[in-house]
Amino acid sequence: MEYLIILLVLPILPALICIYLARQIINWRALFFSVTIIFTLGVMGAYLGISRSIWNFTIGQGKTLGIQIFSIPIEDFLLAFFVPVWTIGLYEFIKKRTSRMF
Repeated sequence: MEYLIILLVLPILPALICIYLARQIINWRALFFSVTIIFTLGVMGAYLGISRSIWNFTIGQGKTLGIQIFSIPIEDFLLAFFVPVWTIGLYEFIKKRTSRMF
């Protein structure tokens, strides 16, 4: 649960705010395509890291929800989805704001 709370505060909430602020100028097809590729690579990297014991998650001790898909905690899927959404949304928002300055 602790990991989910950190994810809600750090990548998820800012991602939703940035996407909302830049919603009028975002190319939604390009966003979907980019997030799909980055999400897939992120999940593949997490799977390889966990399966090769490069890193692990504390399951069942209140740190995560305990829900896993292919031995990856559900929170890691959220991270792999919302970080690229946040990055692209922030980029588009900054581009929108700075284009008015010049």
